[in-house]
Amino acid sequence: MISWPYCFYPTTAIFVDDQTSFLNALKHRLSSKLSMDCFNNPTEALNVIQNSNVTLSQDLQPLFSIDDKILELETDVIQQTYIGLHLDILSNTIYNSQRFATKSVVIVDQMMPELDGISFCKKIKEYPIKKIMLTSNSDQSIAVNAFNEGLIDQFLLKDSPNLEAQLLQKIQTMQRSYFELRAEYTVGGLTKAVPLISDSSAIAFYEQIKEELQAVEFYLLDRWGSMLFLDQHGTPTTLVVCSTQNLDVLSQVAEDQDEHAISESLMRREKLVFFPKKLDYMRPVTEWRSFLHSVKQFPDQQDLFYALITDPLHQPVNINNIRSYQSYLSM
Repeated sequence: MISWPYCFYPTTAIFVDDQTSFLNALKHRLSSKLSMDCFNNPTEALNVIQNSNVTLSQDLQPLFSIDDKILELETDVIQQTYIGLHLDILSNTIYNSQRFATKSVVIVDQMMPELDGISFCKKIKEYPIKKIMLTSNSDQSIAVNAFNEGLIDQFLLKDSPNLEAQLLQKIQTMQRSYFELRAEYTVGGLTKAVPLISDSSAIAFYEQIKEELQAVEFYLLDRWGSMLFLDQHGTPTTLVVCSTQNLDVLSQVAEDQDEHAISESLMRREKLVFFPKKLDYMRPVTEWRSFLHSVKQFPDQQDLFYALITDPLHQPVNINNIRSYQSYLSM
């Protein structure tokens, strides 16, 4: 089943080739766009991979779990933001630049005297890292067989005239696949709890937002399908998704406290309320105005609305503490 990963961030690609000059040339051209570790000794690369990866079921399990205490709450308003991804753990993730050091993809040359690419990939067959093989025309059949057997995930001709562009494209695809595979192991029944992440039209909409924002990271925020996006510089944008039921509850709360204008804007589906911090739920309705955002109908979802929030003061994270991908590449 196709689904949207509950989180994604750029990770590190490992290049393994006995030709140091080839590795140096790639690093010179790609290091400003891609986190990469290069090895001209396959044994050293194996040690790094075998010591830096855990099983798929362990990798991101702490990042996502549904809080039983919040599930027990009757107030749907509170559940909107705080069911799903634990924001304190999310904060620990985006404030830590070492998330980008995760080893997600290995690009290995087939023709190496000490250990050829096929033998290398066999030694890491059970690891979640994605595998791309570089091969020559004469060895292409070897790569095809390895791909068909599931030993590698992609292969490229090493002498391709547009090798660098192809590498970037395939590495990005494999990084995404890495997170998708991890999600299958760690999320379990999440697709039932968050239907949007397995809805094809919603996935297309998420992808559209990601491209428009030039986002390189995203994180699921709640069971409605709200997302936090970060661009290469760590600038956050929050896509808030809200149900008609939630809007009705908030409208009634505002009406009960004689805030008729706020109540009407919610009832007419002109505004939604987004509280970026947990304590904001304790604010009286008279202070809600700064938390109101214009809404639009979520594509192909009759009972869902959304707002795209760019104001730094209304993000669910501390923007000053975010460690961006750009800063990591510059280290």
